[in-house]
Order: sequence, then C-alpha cells, then structure tokens
Amino acid sequence: MVTAIISWLLCFILLAGPTLGLEALAELPRSACMLLIWITLAGVPRAARSTDSEGYPVPMAGLLTRVGLSLALMGPLLCVAGALDHAAGFPPSALCFTLASGTLLALGLQVAAQRSSLSSRGALRYGWGWLTCVLLAPTLQAVAGWDGSPGGTREGWADFAALSPLEWVHGRAMALDFQWPILPAVLAVGLLLLATPPMHPTKDKVGDGEVSA
Repeated sequence: MVTAIISWLLCFILLAGPTLGLEALAELPRSACMLLIWITLAGVPRAARSTDSEGYPVPMAGLLTRVGLSLALMGPLLCVAGALDHAAGFPPSALCFTLASGTLLALGLQVAAQRSSLSSRGALRYGWGWLTCVLLAPTLQAVAGWDGSPGGTREGWADFAALSPLEWVHGRAMALDFQWPILPAVLAVGLLLLATPPMHPTKDKVGDGEVSA
C-alpha cells in the first residue's frame, strides 16, 4: 500500500509538471510515463513475512483488497492522463491499448510481489527474478546504447530487455509504437510462479502421533 501511495504522489507531480514549468512533459504521453512509475514501484520486492509458532508463513490478509485500493488510487489519475493525452493529439486507440495493457502488467507484478512475501524462499526467488529481468534488463539495454548505436551494441541485450515491462512501457512513452506486451506478460506470470510459496501438507493427529495428509 505504501508503494501505491508513493506512485500516486509521483504521478500527481507528473500531471502537474507543465504547470510547474516542466514543459518537456507536455510532449510525452503522460499516461505511459505514469504507467512507467506504477509498474516500477508495484513490483518492488517485499521482505518475507514472519512465521507462526509451527513454522508456517503468516497468511497475508486482503490481497484483493490491496490490489483494489491500488487500482482505486491509480485509476482516476490514469484516466486524467489519458484525457490530457487525447486532448494533446495522441491517437485514442494507442492510448487505450497502453492504459489497458500497462494496468494489467502493473497489477500482475503487484500480486507477484505481495505473494512473494509469504515465504522467505519465494521472496528470494522473486527478488532475483525481478532485479534481473525487470530492472537490470532495460538498464543494460540503455547503457549499451550510450555510444549512439541504435538498439544498443549487442542484439542479445535487446532481446533480453524485451522481457521487461519497463522496456515495453518506455517504448510506448517515447513512440507509442504498436507492440503487444507478450514477453512482459510471460515474465509477469513467471514471476508469479516463482513467488508462490510452497504448499504445506495438512497435519492430522492420530492417537499420539501425527500423520501428514
């Protein structure tokens, strides 16, 4: 929930950017820039939660509630950003596609990040996956392109960066190029599987002993 509030504040500043003297923001689709902030913060790895007396992870209450609150905070700002972009002349079809796809990616990463906190192993697996594929991939691609070569210096890095939702939404922000976020969606599902805590067997007591069902 803290990350959702931080996202809301940053996106509000983004909306007020031209009024605050940041005229360069008026030339970019603010809906895509806003999604870039939300996707980045929604997937930030969480610390593993404590366990109960028997070693079981403490259940996380209200996952759907947390996702709903995040959507309630970001939804109105995204609608305002989309309306401003439409008034600025950006194609409405491209804006709707960006908003719908970006919102699904952000919510998917948020669910994966929150589920990863249910177990220390899940948190570790998700943390390495997020750092490597979501954050490091576009960073390497950006660094590779500092010499001015289009798409970076190595083609393999561009393919690696295409996995990251951040790379996809950055492309939407800079050019609104039509590209289905298939690889980022696959990555989000993979991170969700990595974050899923292991299933604990149900213990039924029989007499003086315990039998695992």
